[in-house]
Amino acid sequence: MNNTNRLFYKNLIEFLMHLKHRLYEVAIANDLSSMQLIMILSLGVNQSESMNYFKRLFNCDASNITNIADALVKKQIISRSESPEDRRIKELKLLPKGEKLQHKILEELKSADAVDFFSMDKTQILKMSDYLRNWSEN
Repeated sequence: MNNTNRLFYKNLIEFLMHLKHRLYEVAIANDLSSMQLIMILSLGVNQSESMNYFKRLFNCDASNITNIADALVKKQIISRSESPEDRRIKELKLLPKGEKLQHKILEELKSADAVDFFSMDKTQILKMSDYLRNWSEN
């Protein structure tokens, strides 16, 4: 591995560790677990996501996803329903309270002293998003 690659991985690890700690701080401040916070941030407004998606994302047992979702359903942050295509598939969706909480969390993360993705222009954000998605799929 050359020095450029080593520097890249070093910086990436430092960034990920900073982000991990910042996500934990924001989760605690909002009376959430880290996994609940990530679930809220992963749900799009007016879009549902299957529980299987979160099972793959978190790389854990389905019962763990059920417990995370149960807590957020109880707090009226998300809803859980059957997929219209297949009733065996359960879908999660942000409720209005969850949309407001997601916005609040993003504002708290935006105000952090971490790398400010919000100062990037749309082209830079989309390019980085594509790169990260391609990297995670390989």
